[in-house]
Amino acid sequence: MTRLLPATRRRRLGLAVVATLAATVWAATQDDASPEDANVPSRAATTRTPPRTASTPTALAQAWPDPPAIAERPSWRDALPQGVAAWGPAPPPPVAPPPARAAAASAPPQPPEFPYTLIGRIDDGQPWAMLSNRERSFGAKASDVIDDVWRVDAIDASGVTLTWLPGGITRILAFRTS
Repeated sequence: MTRLLPATRRRRLGLAVVATLAATVWAATQDDASPEDANVPSRAATTRTPPRTASTPTALAQAWPDPPAIAERPSWRDALPQGVAAWGPAPPPPVAPPPARAAAASAPPQPPEFPYTLIGRIDDGQPWAMLSNRERSFGAKASDVIDDVWRVDAIDASGVTLTWLPGGITRILAFRTS
């Protein structure tokens, strides 16, 4: 395909615009009669009817049907409480009870949930507990410290005994029964 120079391209586009405008003017000046309507007389040949006069507002109002009597109209049904409440002001936020500082101070801190799942036990002269979470899996033996927070105290057939080091609280992580 050969590339046209900008001047040649502009000339061709200009000619296309002129041809389109000429065709539009020609179509607008043509008679509306089509070949199928050859038997129908043209508009000029038919007798013209006088134009319709615009109706006055009072004539339109008189032609409108009368509204029903007030006694015939059905009454509005009562509004639902939810709808009425929706248009009113928002209810005040609930008042939180004051924190019980004395009770919280006297209660010992509770350890967090143990972050690992006990998935098995290996007994190779010394018992090992197999622990796993989303990030890693590993084996732990008695006296191992896990994440600097939990210490493994004992591993036996029923489960693993753990101590939460910040509070010194002991937890037992039992094997799942199948």
